[in-house]
Amino acid sequence: MFSIQTNSPTTANSSRSNTELFSFMISGTSYSPSKAFIEFARDFFESLAKNDYGAALGGLDARGKQWNRQKLASSIGAATAGQRLSTCIGITQSASPILTEIGQGVYSLQHRLPVAGRWAKPYAVFLFTQKLRSGYFYVTLEEICY
Repeated sequence: MFSIQTNSPTTANSSRSNTELFSFMISGTSYSPSKAFIEFARDFFESLAKNDYGAALGGLDARGKQWNRQKLASSIGAATAGQRLSTCIGITQSASPILTEIGQGVYSLQHRLPVAGRWAKPYAVFLFTQKLRSGYFYVTLEEICY
């Protein structure tokens, strides 16, 4: 489970849900962030496997790339030939995640998608940006690749 800290609303656009108005952050450490980042990605996938798009999208920073249920489902469907994500629980093979520090306090994580009870070739790219002078990271989903 992650410590989540919310900031004040970024915009006052009444057509957006309350979840979209706030920036969410996960706690981590810039010294060894991979465990927290991989756990975030797997929690994100678990939410999608349970068809809980609200929980998955609610963990992403509203200031980053904008995703909604339809756009995310379409991207995953295109990457997986129409298959839904499965649970990560019980997958014994390695997902072979790739974590790259692309700048001070900025990390990119490529993590394979769970499909049909295994780690498939398609992957998600998350961007983790550290809030200045803190142990918290903003998280954006950059793309779903295949």
